[in-house]
This record gives sequence, C-alpha cells and structure tokens, in this order.
Amino acid sequence: MAKIVRAAIIQASPVYYDLKASIEKAVSLIRDAARQGANVIALGETWLPGYPAWLDYCPNAALWNHKPTKQVFGRLYENSVTVPGEAVDIFCKLARELEIVLVMGINERVERGAGNGTLYNSLITINAQEAALNSSLIGKIEKARRYAEERNRISFEQFAVTLDGENNPHTVYFDRGNWQCDCDFFQTRGVCSHSMALERILEGMIPEPASQE
Repeated sequence: MAKIVRAAIIQASPVYYDLKASIEKAVSLIRDAARQGANVIALGETWLPGYPAWLDYCPNAALWNHKPTKQVFGRLYENSVTVPGEAVDIFCKLARELEIVLVMGINERVERGAGNGTLYNSLITINAQEAALNSSLIGKIEKARRYAEERNRISFEQFAVTLDGENNPHTVYFDRGNWQCDCDFFQTRGVCSHSMALERILEGMIPEPASQE
C-alpha cells in the first residue's frame, strides 16, 4: 500500500523584516503543522524575512540613490539569510527532530565571492535525513555555485573533447598548453575552428601554450 504523504502550506505572515522574530514564529507554525500530521511543510516565497512588496508600490523605489529605498533595503539586507548559517541550522535541526521535509522561501544574502552583497530569491528544501548534516550540504551547493562563477579557480591541464563539426565530428585534445585536433586543417596549420572554439569557451581556465625552444 502506498504511503500517504500529508502536505501543509503555512499561510501566515512573518514578522516583517525581523529575522529573529520570524524564525521563532516559523518554528512555532512548523511544530503545529507537524502535530497535525504533516510530513511536508512549506512556507511561501521569501518568507524569511518577508516579501519585498514595497518594490511594486513605493513611489520612486527605482530611482538611483533614493534614500527611503536604501533604508528599507538596508533593513532587508541585515535580516536576510546566509547559506550556510545559523538560521538554516535551526531549520535543519527542526526537520530532523520532527522527521519532516521542510520547504521555505528566503531572501538569501551572499557575503563573499562572486555576487558578494547580492540578495537572491532562494528556496531551500530540507529533509530529515539530509538535516543530519546540518547546513553543510546546503553550504556545499552554495559553494558550488560560487565556484562556477569564479572561472579563475578552474584550470584544465589535459582533456579530450568531441566536437560536432559542420561535416563530421572531430576530437580535440589539450595537453598542458598544447592543442591537437584530428581534422585535416589542424594537421597543416596547427590551428582550426574546433580548437579555437574551445579556447574561447575555456578562456582563463587553460594554461598558456608551452614555449618553443
């Protein structure tokens, strides 16, 4: 017999732009939903610490250097959530304790690396098994995104790639700064559209060609 999964959608407002109070309220609401038998519990878009509805309704919100907007954004920034971080750890422990899947929208604050200072409209999903890792797994996902944006961290030393040319597929090889391709053009010129295409794609991630003595 299939297992019945009971889902709860919490339709309640946070304590607007007060992260600490909103976390306390969320914990209470989640516990109440779990007591009523919910296995999957969801809170809405950017529930922590609140949806920035003022962007749509406040006059002059899009003006450059608009002081009231900067003040409101500053409060949002200060009360947003870092991943990993204390707020995420709280909900990981709660999911593990209640044996639930928790889905929550957050304003995520990036504090280092690419995107530093940016706020993202993010969604975190935590299940009871993964919660045993606290926020470490979520942190790995965040770090992976940051690494992907910081191309200078990546360096290719050796690889082979198949590229579909206009007439035939060709294999392009790279070995410590030296390119090779099995197409006829490369054999006579030492360069071809296939190798140049990969150079463009991997710009900044491959070492310079080996010097010729």
